[in-house]
Amino acid sequence: MPLVPEVLSLLQSSVARDTIVTLTMPARTTAFDVASGVLQITVLVVGLLALIALTATALALRKSVQALQATAERLAADAKPLLYQATRTSEDARDVVKTVRREVDRLAEATGEISERLREVTDAAGERVDQANALLEVLQEEVENTALSAAAAARGLRVGAVALGAALVGRTARGAASAESEDDADDELDEADDDLE
Repeated sequence: MPLVPEVLSLLQSSVARDTIVTLTMPARTTAFDVASGVLQITVLVVGLLALIALTATALALRKSVQALQATAERLAADAKPLLYQATRTSEDARDVVKTVRREVDRLAEATGEISERLREVTDAAGERVDQANALLEVLQEEVENTALSAAAAARGLRVGAVALGAALVGRTARGAASAESEDDADDELDEADDDLE
């Protein structure tokens, strides 16, 4: 077998050392290979369709966002005067509420003062009425006492005058005249008592 190395060296001398010769062998195509290729193409087509749909959706969304921004800007421009007016109105309402609150407080304070003064006046009037009633009672008692005293004095004067008249006229003529004068004196006394009642 010493020949083998020589043959090998001859074969190697005719071919350049850096060149490699390869031969391709056609592979056999199976059903799995065909199905795999079809699936790859299908996935590629579905991916492209999804990319196109996603791009269309993104463009539509962009247009919607731009339209929404334009509407928001328009509304913001329209809303600025409304917001300004609403702010002014709320400030005015706040001022009105403060003013009303101040006036209500002042009114409540004035009402309290008036109520207190009315109580004082009512109490003072009640005391004065009580004092006037007491004075009237005292005056009534004094007038009654004075009237009774005057009536008693008048009766005493009449009785004394009748008695004095009878004593001066004499005892003899006393018979008929004295009976009449006593009746007249009794009638006058009864009238005086009636006047007092």
